[in-house]
Amino acid sequence: MAIVPPWFVGTTAQFPDLSLLPATGVVAATWSNPLMGRLTSAFGMRAHPILNIFLPHSGTDIAAACGTPVYAAADGVVVFVGTNFQWRTGNQVVIAHGDGVITRYGHLLSGTIDVRLGDRVKVGQQIAAVGGDRRLDPVGAGQSTGCHLHFEVNFDDGVTPVNAQGFLQQLGIRLGLDAPVVMVEEAPLDEAAAEELVLAIMTDYVDVIPGVVPEFRLRPREHT
Repeated sequence: MAIVPPWFVGTTAQFPDLSLLPATGVVAATWSNPLMGRLTSAFGMRAHPILNIFLPHSGTDIAAACGTPVYAAADGVVVFVGTNFQWRTGNQVVIAHGDGVITRYGHLLSGTIDVRLGDRVKVGQQIAAVGGDRRLDPVGAGQSTGCHLHFEVNFDDGVTPVNAQGFLQQLGIRLGLDAPVVMVEEAPLDEAAAEELVLAIMTDYVDVIPGVVPEFRLRPREHT
C-alpha cells in the first residue's frame, strides 16, 4: 500500500496507478526553471497570507502575470492532474522524474493545462499557464492572493518536500531568475519545398538540360 502524499489529501482525482512512476534509478539529467518571475514566498514556515496563522510552506511561490506559460522543470511522467481544495493549491499538475523525485505545479489557470495523466513530458515543455487570481478563476486559483506559481520539489514519490530553490541551485539554476529551457517543436517537413531546395543545390554539381529534371550525377566542382 503506497503512502499517500500530503498534497493529495482533498483532491478531486483518484490517486494514479504507481506503475506510471518512472523506474527508480536515474533522476532526469537536465533541469530548468519552470517560470521566470519574482520569488514572493520561500520554502518553510510562514504566516499564511489568507489564514493569518503560521503554517509550513512546502513550495516556493513565483509571481508572474496570469496566463504566463509554465514549463516542465525536467523530463518525466505526469502522475497527477486535478484540483486541490483542502491544501489550497487549486489546479495542479504533478510530474515524476525518476528515483522518487517529483515536481508539483499549483494555482494553474483553468483551461490552460496541456497535459493528461500518464503523459511523458520533456524539460521545457509547456504544461499550463500561471493562475492564482480568484476573481478570474474562483475554483482553479485555490487559496491565493494573486497571480503566481506554487512550485515544489519532493522526494520519496511526493512524501518529503524539499527546498526547491536550494535543489535547483545545486544544479546551477536560479529559481525564477534564469530563463527556462523552452522545448521547440520541430515543424513538419514540407516535402515539396525540400525537393526544390535539393534541386537548387544539386544543379551546381550536375549537367543540366533546360526543361529536363536533372539527374543527380555528382561531379567535382571545377576550380579556377
